[in-house]
Amino acid sequence: MHWMENYWSYSLTVFMAFFAIMNPLVNIPIFVKLTEGIDERKKK
Repeated sequence: MHWMENYWSYSLTVFMAFFAIMNPLVNIPIFVKLTEGIDERKKK
């Protein structure tokens, strides 16, 4: 079961890297402001 510990450690590392790169907490207000006058269909 040693490989399972490595798997979870690796998965957590990858998730944290993606989270740091994308930084959704900062990008949400920027996205909202940039798409302010656009209708819902175009936003999607």
